[in-house]
Amino acid sequence: MEGERNAFAAYGYNRDKKKGKKQLEYGLLTDDEGDPVSIGVFKGNTSDHKTVVEQIETLRERFGCEHITLVGDKGMLKSGEIEELKGVGFHYIINSILSIEVTEDRRELQLKVNGDALLEASLSDGCYVIKTDLEKGIVSKEVIHDRYKALSEVEWAFRTQKTDYLEVRPVYVRKKERTIGHLLVVMLAYKIERYLRNAWRDLDITVEEGIRRMGRITSNVIKIGEKELVTIGEPDEDCRELLKRLDVSIPKVLPCRESHVATRKRLSGSRKLK
Repeated sequence: MEGERNAFAAYGYNRDKKKGKKQLEYGLLTDDEGDPVSIGVFKGNTSDHKTVVEQIETLRERFGCEHITLVGDKGMLKSGEIEELKGVGFHYIINSILSIEVTEDRRELQLKVNGDALLEASLSDGCYVIKTDLEKGIVSKEVIHDRYKALSEVEWAFRTQKTDYLEVRPVYVRKKERTIGHLLVVMLAYKIERYLRNAWRDLDITVEEGIRRMGRITSNVIKIGEKELVTIGEPDEDCRELLKRLDVSIPKVLPCRESHVATRKRLSGSRKLK
């Protein structure tokens, strides 16, 4: 956050290890393909427990969902949250650490290396257990595994939204409605970014690089009498390929609308705080 007056601003646990600034928290809901469907904004000191509870209510009331399985990590879905999910008839999929119990003789402590035991224990390196309350006949273990691994799509979404060109931060607005609107625009921008990423997947180019290349497409204003027209220059080979993958064709001529958009205007110093 920039400033002190945002409706959601509060000091809380900062996952990016940034100190000295207030923050807000937000949660992103996606479908089974990783496409975002909803975003929620919370005070900066809100615990994961409270965000999970609110998202449960959102799924049930706003989207009218009845059969829902929430996928999360062990830090988000703890025993309390799991009981709440059960209370509303939802299911869960989480990961659980695979542990090995070790016993020792309390009378004497000796350090010995057992090569066979060490080799056997090493077979569990990097292993984890996926835990769910879904019954075996409802869904296969392959689907459960795929849905848990799909969390990487959500993690990718958060990383992408924090990069320069989507600009989820810093947040300069203050009012509740405008802050929610800011996050909503970022979510919609991510939907576009995801579409572009899928369309350009095999072109060995990032979305940010593709957008910069598309910026080479130019326009010219032609005035004929009292009328003005905007002509679009012929895209170069790279841009034509990017547009082709998107199934987009550019018109040769556009009407002149006299529209100018500036997203970084300086705010008035005499603006109202409320």
